Amino acid sequence: MQVDEKTLLSLLADEKTQHKAFEILVRQYSEPLYRQIRRMVLYHDDADDVMQNTFIKAWKGLPTFEGRSKRGSTVSPSTRLSTSSTTRTPPPQSTETETARASRRI
Repeated sequence: MQVDEKTLLSLLADEKTQHKAFEILVRQYSEPLYRQIRRMVLYHDDADDVMQNTFIKAWKGLPTFEGRSKRGSTVSPSTRLSTSSTTRTPPPQSTETETARASRRI
């Protein structure tokens, strides 16, 4: 069930419906948010962590959220902040592999 942003914002603003509204928000925006994060992060597990951290920050920020900004303007900064420790570069190769290659050449 898709809920329009205006309705979702009003549900999030009401403490009685806030938990259910946040569940809807997570279901509705998980896939597009994941795709956005995955363009910035190389590994699936890292992307999942970033997405989870983004939703946690969104939940914690609800009390001060005024509902004036558009979705993209609030998600992007959270995503960038969450991905700051996770880059799109693969991990460095281990020195064991380099040593093994060197010993084969000798």
